[in-house]
Amino acid sequence: MRATSRPAPINQSVIPTNMRDIIIQYKRLFSAYVAIYVILGICSLKISIAGDRAIIPDDVVKQILQHQKLAVFLHPEIEGRVPIVIQSNFVNPNIELILYKKPIVVIPDSKKQLITNIYMSFFENGKVSINYPVEGVTGVFEFISDGKGNWKLENANIWEN
Repeated sequence: MRATSRPAPINQSVIPTNMRDIIIQYKRLFSAYVAIYVILGICSLKISIAGDRAIIPDDVVKQILQHQKLAVFLHPEIEGRVPIVIQSNFVNPNIELILYKKPIVVIPDSKKQLITNIYMSFFENGKVSINYPVEGVTGVFEFISDGKGNWKLENANIWEN
């Protein structure tokens, strides 16, 4: 006679006995999945803010705001134009720059947009675009890095819309 192998006994505590148990296990798995998804999402958000979004160097912002092609449109003599307000997620909010005897102010893109704010976006290859709606001005400033953190303005184009 041949010996027959019997399957290992099944642990009955692992197998749900009714639909209620199945739902409870599903909810636990789903909760764990959501928790992992949220944690990974928060981690990737921090990485994208710190890594993917390049911050415009303070020196570049200073060169743009002090450039003669933009300066003619700032009109500090008009009420509400000083302090200069930059609205951008790409500019250091702690930048130290004084224009027209007042420190510039940097606010994030998520704040209420005002026509008197200057909007800055950072693009790859050292290009910064600006928009100054109150004057109907748009521009692109192109910079070259020496690889040591120094930026030199190569080209400035500003046009009225």
